[in-house]
Amino acid sequence: MKEIYDMDPRAYNSAVNYSLDQWANAFFPGIRYEHVTSNVAESFNNWIREARMLRILQMVEHIRKQIMVRMSNRRLLADKWVGYLCPQAEMVLKENIEKGRPLDVKQAAADIFEVQAHKTTRVDLEKKTCTCRAWDVMRIPCKHACAVISYMKRDIYQYCDWFMSIEAFKKSYDPILYPIPDYEKRSVPRDEIELLPPHTIKRKGRNKTRRINNRTVYKRPLKCSRCHSEGHNRATCNEPIAD
Repeated sequence: MKEIYDMDPRAYNSAVNYSLDQWANAFFPGIRYEHVTSNVAESFNNWIREARMLRILQMVEHIRKQIMVRMSNRRLLADKWVGYLCPQAEMVLKENIEKGRPLDVKQAAADIFEVQAHKTTRVDLEKKTCTCRAWDVMRIPCKHACAVISYMKRDIYQYCDWFMSIEAFKKSYDPILYPIPDYEKRSVPRDEIELLPPHTIKRKGRNKTRRINNRTVYKRPLKCSRCHSEGHNRATCNEPIAD
């Protein structure tokens, strides 16, 4: 926040006027599982880039086949994994274990501990929370929790959320999207599926295929390579250059 204030106090004031849980990941009341997507529609739209240019029936068929193949690939991928956690979650956990080894642990109650790191934090093993908030948001024990679990000589995997496990991943892709051969599809007369285009007037020029960015998207200013000024390029430069 200090860095934001140094760059522009107006940005700082705008941020503090909103509740922390609306923009700060550490104070988000839900569970993110380390996944933050600003606009899932944009990701899906990019994934069906080829299909969206087709007619409606062909587009639906194209997307169905894409989903069928992806679900099958995910099932085959999960069959190769061993252990309890998915590989990426396992990697995060091992990194937290290594970071938690040198930390000093003090026990306050049966499941409440104080961990001394750069800042002192409180870990509650029963509620699976830590005042650093990393465990609460990601649902993988943070370095402070890993230090406490190792100190108590307990199984660290029992403190990992089930949704990060390989079993949960496999259950996500359990349903099978079966192939639909042409002979199983309903026979539709050609005049029934032929859709007439709406009455429109064709505009001049080529059709636009790229989306129009909003005003918040940063656009690099035009800079001249001859005089190094902004607002024009070398071809249109009229500035005198000193010898």
